[in-house]
Amino acid sequence: VVLCCVVCLCCILCVCIALAWFCIFFFSLIDVYVFEQGFTAQITFVYLSRTLEWEKLLPTDVREEITPSKDPNNPTNLVSKGTFKNFPNISTYTQLHPAAELANLISDMCGWIITHNAAFFKKALGVA
Repeated sequence: VVLCCVVCLCCILCVCIALAWFCIFFFSLIDVYVFEQGFTAQITFVYLSRTLEWEKLLPTDVREEITPSKDPNNPTNLVSKGTFKNFPNISTYTQLHPAAELANLISDMCGWIITHNAAFFKKALGVA
């Protein structure tokens, strides 16, 4: 069983929910299927964080909007205002309806991360 999940680094609750969901899902399967002793499961989490290598590939106007003014080369620093506030670690409590531009940018970044690290993901998913 392989579970892939994209969660934001600032939302530890998401990790707990994902693990709880997986446990509920996994243990509900026990009632339906018979697992042999020694069955293992692998979980792959992709944490959202600023990806400086990806940011360098963006058009200048977009890159300027998502680059924090304070210590821009530190991936832990985030933009504090505007359409891309907290990018990519949007708050799942206060930013329930992110702008389309923000959602699309996060989607593009996640796609780049997975494509850029395809060998790792293939291995993690057992496709290699």
